[in-house]
Amino acid sequence: MVNEWDATVRKRFTIAHELGHYVLHLHQDPNGFPDDRVDYKRTLFDGRTHKPEEEANRYAAALLMPAPILGKILLRGDNNVHDLLGMFGVSEEALSIRLNKLRRRPELLYEIQ
Repeated sequence: MVNEWDATVRKRFTIAHELGHYVLHLHQDPNGFPDDRVDYKRTLFDGRTHKPEEEANRYAAALLMPAPILGKILLRGDNNVHDLLGMFGVSEEALSIRLNKLRRRPELLYEIQ
């Protein structure tokens, strides 16, 4: 699960991803997590998608980079990538993917509470 040699941002995402499996998928298989049987890194590169992995990734991204908070920051004009990386404690890849996905659903960015 969490590799001690990974960067802190990678560890945070991995933990959030695994929490996503627990919250979203435990009811499907109470004997274990779905990714116990899936090599998620290989599925990223072989072009196949695995729905529980995608869902856990979305959960992790939403947990670590909540759309309303990200939207509020972007509305203020704070869009320096390095500042955002520090604020959210995520990798550049994770931030880039999150922003790209939210651009397809911009209403999520501006549901500011």
